[in-house]
Amino acid sequence: MAVAAAGRNRVPGAAAVAAATSMKTFVHRISEVLNAITRGKEHRASDRSGEIAAQQALERVIDGTDGRIRLVKGYRRALLPAIRRALDYTAQLVDRIPGTIEITRNSFVSNQYVNAFFTNPKELEATFEQSSELADFLEHQESNGPGEGWALLCMQKQERTVLGLALQGDRVRRDVRQTTVSFFDQHIYSPAPSEAQLRRELKNCLFEGLVTNALSHITERRACRSKLETERSILHGRLRHAAGEEAAALRTQLQALERRLEDVGPATPRACMEEVKKVFMRPEAFIRINNISMKLDKTGVKLDQHAGQPCNDLELAEVEIERENPRVVVLTRFQPAVLQQLHG
Repeated sequence: MAVAAAGRNRVPGAAAVAAATSMKTFVHRISEVLNAITRGKEHRASDRSGEIAAQQALERVIDGTDGRIRLVKGYRRALLPAIRRALDYTAQLVDRIPGTIEITRNSFVSNQYVNAFFTNPKELEATFEQSSELADFLEHQESNGPGEGWALLCMQKQERTVLGLALQGDRVRRDVRQTTVSFFDQHIYSPAPSEAQLRRELKNCLFEGLVTNALSHITERRACRSKLETERSILHGRLRHAAGEEAAALRTQLQALERRLEDVGPATPRACMEEVKKVFMRPEAFIRINNISMKLDKTGVKLDQHAGQPCNDLELAEVEIERENPRVVVLTRFQPAVLQQLHG
């Protein structure tokens, strides 16, 4: 009886355990389904947001290049892949820029980047004082109370080979070939109340650079076409009064000119659309960011990467834009009150 009773007690217990396990499995599956639905909604919302951004960017590109592109049937379908690629590319570029450096009254002494970028504290102060964008930002921040600010510090980098002194072992050697690195033409741009907004501003700036580049391609196409048409008119005028060998030579020139005109083609809305498409499908041909690591001693002499002596150990982002000198771009963080002190 005891055994039978025990058996009877075990059976309901097993059923309860099985039921509980089944319920846990059911709840777990429901949770997975709900999470999948939530992720799907978030993904779709993100897709919609990205598509809206791409559509808005496309209209900005057309406004900045040639509004007649809207006359081309299917222009959105033709251009949107290129616009999306350019947006992704510029976002990736900005994400490769290292973190911020802080600007304080003691930055020239305490921060190795500031020490490398500026020859003395006065040069640092002058760079911030001369920015009209920063002045407007500080005025606005002052009316909104204390806070922090971020801005782009842009400058050019120059490397030169010189002969100087160097310690080799326990001896000082003269006329040792060295590379010196200096920074100049420092400017402050795009102040913002957060690093995230500053990076967004830089992404917009790079994208606008692509718009300007596409416009220049279209403008050059029109200018080239106009020049060739003028040359053709002049040759036709000369041909009317020419004869013999001179006329034959002019006809040869005209034939060559007609071939060039055919290659260039007129700046039709479709041709302008293709110029835009070429630029935005290959944004890397227009703009690049090179990440650079270097060690500099306090006099700006470049050291070996494995050098053990005290130095400024720098991680830099150098922006290369077509037809412009490369520029080092640095994100800076500051307190408006401290900059007001610097100005004083």
